[in-house]
Amino acid sequence: MSKKARIAEEILRSAKILDEVKAKESVLISIAKSTIKEKSMDRDTVIYRLAMMIYHSAPLAGGPLIESVEDPGYIYLNLMEDEEIGSLLQEKFEKSKFIAPDSFTKTFICFAIACYIYYKTIA
Repeated sequence: MSKKARIAEEILRSAKILDEVKAKESVLISIAKSTIKEKSMDRDTVIYRLAMMIYHSAPLAGGPLIESVEDPGYIYLNLMEDEEIGSLLQEKFEKSKFIAPDSFTKTFICFAIACYIYYKTIA
C-alpha cells in the first residue's frame, strides 16, 4: 500500500470508520476503476468526484454510501481523541471557522475516504 493510502487509512482508523469503508471498498474501488479507466480526468479530479459522490450519496442512493459521514460530530470527536492526528488537524479545523464545523468535517472525511480508495485502486 502506498504512503498516501496509509495516511488516509490512519485518518479513517482514527475517525473510527475504517471498517465501514472497508465493507464498501469493493463498490468504491469498482467506481474508481471505471472512472480512472476512462482517462478523461486527472488524479485530483477523480479524487474530487469520488469525495463528492460519497458526500452526496444519501439523497442520490436512497441512503448514504458511508453512513458515518452523516454524523460529522462523531467523526470530529474521534479524530480529536487521537493525539497525533488531532494535533495535526486542530489547526486546519480552526482555520476553517468560516465554514460550519459539521460541513467541514464531513467534507474532510469524504476526501480522506476518496484518497484512500483512489490510492488503493492504483496500487
